[in-house]
Amino acid sequence: MIPLGLLFSEYNGPASWWLNNPGASLCYEVFFILLGFTVWPTNTAASRIPVAVLWATVALEMLQLWQPPILVAVRATWLGRAVLGNTFAWSDLPAYPVGCFLGWLLLRRFVGATPGD
Repeated sequence: MIPLGLLFSEYNGPASWWLNNPGASLCYEVFFILLGFTVWPTNTAASRIPVAVLWATVALEMLQLWQPPILVAVRATWLGRAVLGNTFAWSDLPAYPVGCFLGWLLLRRFVGATPGD
């Protein structure tokens, strides 16, 4: 999912606005949910991880409103932009719950194959 999200975020062709913003956000949400589930593969975690990822990504989006010199310097690098983002946009926010819902749907498929809590 990360390579797909990075590809989407760097894409410059048709529909680039959607792929660069909501499309990449969807991929990142799903990736972090699946990553969290590899660390905590329980039924309970399968319900809590998407919520935690949603809160974390919304917080990171809001953090983009804060522009102290250290964060500006970090965001000036490719990795800093990829991890923290650099521009707050209200239009990015709807993709987060959609991506978390898609990630949750994927986890629902995995939960039956995991041991109990």
